[in-house]
Amino acid sequence: MLNRIKAILPKGKFGRSVSVLAGGTAISQALGVLAAPILTRIYTTQDFGNFQVYFSIISLGIVLAGWRYEVAIMLPEDENVAANLLAVTLGIVCLMSLLAAGLSGWAHFTTLSLGNAEALRPYMWIFPLAICGAGTYQALSYWAFRHKSFSQVSGTKVLQIGSQIVTQLTLGGIFHIGLLGLLIGDAFARANGSIGLAKLAWHKSRPDLKSISVRGMWTAALRYRNFPLISAFSALLSTGGAAVPMLIVAQFYGIKVVGWLALADRVMGVPSTLIGQAVSQVYMTEAAPLVRSDPEGLRLLFRATIKKLVWLPLAPCLIILVAGPTLFAFVFGEPWREAGNYARLLVLMQYITFVAWPFTPTLTLLEHQGQQFALDAARLGLTLGCIWLASSANFTAREAVVTYGVTSLLGYVAVLIFSSLAIDKRVQKSTAVLVEV
Repeated sequence: MLNRIKAILPKGKFGRSVSVLAGGTAISQALGVLAAPILTRIYTTQDFGNFQVYFSIISLGIVLAGWRYEVAIMLPEDENVAANLLAVTLGIVCLMSLLAAGLSGWAHFTTLSLGNAEALRPYMWIFPLAICGAGTYQALSYWAFRHKSFSQVSGTKVLQIGSQIVTQLTLGGIFHIGLLGLLIGDAFARANGSIGLAKLAWHKSRPDLKSISVRGMWTAALRYRNFPLISAFSALLSTGGAAVPMLIVAQFYGIKVVGWLALADRVMGVPSTLIGQAVSQVYMTEAAPLVRSDPEGLRLLFRATIKKLVWLPLAPCLIILVAGPTLFAFVFGEPWREAGNYARLLVLMQYITFVAWPFTPTLTLLEHQGQQFALDAARLGLTLGCIWLASSANFTAREAVVTYGVTSLLGYVAVLIFSSLAIDKRVQKSTAVLVEV
């Protein structure tokens, strides 16, 4: 059976790696798609709207959980340096989780208004647990990517989504605890797989991990200090481009609209999650050594990957464009028909996102953190500004969704343009050095 599976996979190393990661993601997505019509009938649109507010906030916390040192784990040629970076990342995750616990306790007891998401106030204790679990898993995943342990990471993704679905179905369908069931399922799933990846790291890299020292951690942290000083804020802005608009929509248009928008975004994002995430992870793995040794090879990889991606999402986008509202009402229940209208309005944005999102790590890998920061800041400012103008101009919810889609589309087009220009600049610099020699 194993030989048959291997025979199906693409022969090239890049394609095979994408297939392994995409396979685990595909199973995860299949489980999620199968469970979604049940979950939307167990939980209300308000439950999903509040869950989206939680998800948006927690996304901002997770992206800062390791101060982006986890991305730097991919870069050192020396395994000892990479091991010390892993230790630095896990230490910072612990500190950030404690900080999140303090902030969550303050938010729970303070009289500060949570806007339209007051239903989250009793459950603030879940936030630090989710950040700790996700940050730990994130760091160990990058270590696994460094050692090309794609199948192991793929397996943990299936474990995560499976545990999330079982928990949410059980707590919501049997115990009827509402929003809390969604929150517990998410937090529990985020940490799942960390123990397996930790055992894998110890088994395969024990000598390197034993080399970890306080001095080594300090040296590695200083060498890659641009990641927390610049990349962390860039990543926060990038994540904020998707998370903060949801919070603003919740404030101006209500929790139910956020619930519809969140479901539309999730369904339309299936191709990106299914294939784009796997492509991005493998692209990052293949691109990291090319940055140092073969910039021209990096350019060829960048262009070839784009050409492979542009055709893949056409069919699902056309289906949503033609029959989005009817499909959503049939699959998820009549209360979710409006989510189908939102999905139809976001088709073009989701198509561009699918093509461009896998390349978002490019500027960071090239250590152009300043440029990445400026790009992310511009994207976030444009998106938030347009949504604020839409609310000020008394746009309907659908018109605000269109505004959000157009500005997000422009942001991802800019990702492709700036990444391509940065790679070309690195190639020119490398060529100039060779000519001088």
